[in-house]
Amino acid sequence: MYKKILLGFFAFSLLVFTGAGCDFSFGDTEFEEDDFFTFDDDTEFSESDLAELEDQIAEINSYTDVEIDVPVSVTNGEEFTFTVTVTNSDSSAHSLRSIDVAYDFLDGVYVTDVTPEADLEYDVDAISQHIFEFNHEIAANSSVDVVFSATAVKTGDFGGDFDICIDGDASCLFNSIRTIVE
Repeated sequence: MYKKILLGFFAFSLLVFTGAGCDFSFGDTEFEEDDFFTFDDDTEFSESDLAELEDQIAEINSYTDVEIDVPVSVTNGEEFTFTVTVTNSDSSAHSLRSIDVAYDFLDGVYVTDVTPEADLEYDVDAISQHIFEFNHEIAANSSVDVVFSATAVKTGDFGGDFDICIDGDASCLFNSIRTIVE
């Protein structure tokens, strides 16, 4: 009898913990079980897909140089700028897709303007980053400067990921940024 009770409890727990047979909602969007547990061919990643992405990032690294000029320290309330220079040494043009900035940096620094202007800005909570999307062409053998105007809003040591994505959302060069607000 105990085995039947334990097996029944285990089966029920498995259904609850996996969400099997359940529908979910987020705001006005309804999701069904299959939305969470299955993927179509466009969303599956094989080892060869990941190897291809690694090769693409290595190629981008071979012709792209990134320099980040940010003050080591600023005073709380101070307005300042920091510049990202992206250099394309390839013989063909490429696109600056986005610059992704860690929430941990933005916790003490409020960005008031970006030049060239971002086409779109949005947060991605899953990776704790604010995305500045550009789709800005970088001509062959040239550079583009992206100037961020900002205000220091809180004292502390602020830093984190600062990723530069070239030609796509997943082909990013991973950098760090840090500023101390006194």
